[in-house]
Amino acid sequence: MLTQAWTLEPGTEMQHCVRRTLTEDLTFREIQSSSRTGTVSLVLSAGAPVEPDGESECDPPTVAEHAILGSVEGTHRQASLEGRGVTIPAGTQLLLNLHLINPTFEVFNGPSVVQVR
Repeated sequence: MLTQAWTLEPGTEMQHCVRRTLTEDLTFREIQSSSRTGTVSLVLSAGAPVEPDGESECDPPTVAEHAILGSVEGTHRQASLEGRGVTIPAGTQLLLNLHLINPTFEVFNGPSVVQVR
């Protein structure tokens, strides 16, 4: 659903947002996030579009009206009740907010990924 590649130089911190407006309804029964070392937080939210789709730097509290997923470094999976799902209507903007920190002397590279089924 959403993938963001990133590079973080040694001793730096970054807050990065990715916005994507749905062109059709999206129903999911399972959502999984996967992020690499350096990810302090990954927040996926949804709401009315407030900025154009794309990537930008953003402030830490930048989220849309409805929180969908919050996670930290690693792979995390959440499933709905058996036979049920959540539908997000077309026209809704998804907002992925990444907070990244690199306290080392090496460059961190990675994708942050949110997938749905």
